[in-house]
Amino acid sequence: MIPLSLGEIAAVVRGTVEGDGPVTVTAPAVLDGRRAEPGGLFIAFAGEHADGHDYAGQAGAAGAAAVLGSRPSPGSPGPDLAGPDCYSDFSQSTRSRLTSSARSCWTQ
Repeated sequence: MIPLSLGEIAAVVRGTVEGDGPVTVTAPAVLDGRRAEPGGLFIAFAGEHADGHDYAGQAGAAGAAAVLGSRPSPGSPGPDLAGPDCYSDFSQSTRSRLTSSARSCWTQ
């Protein structure tokens, strides 16, 4: 896991940091608040049957350092990353990085 500041993540997902305090994400990003790890990033999005923003407090209790979502989350453990379509941007960025990493593995 490469530690990233919320500012660096915000630049990737075209979002803004809402809240105070410099935070560095040092653990994996998760979609399930129960699986959050200390220093991790909880990704909250509104799904068909549930709204992940409602579980920000649960992720914080599990140790998440911050929340990435389409809006600030009540009960967030720290600063939020918010933007119009952060989840989609995060997915595309992650897919791009994984594809690039896989290519470099195969060419070595």
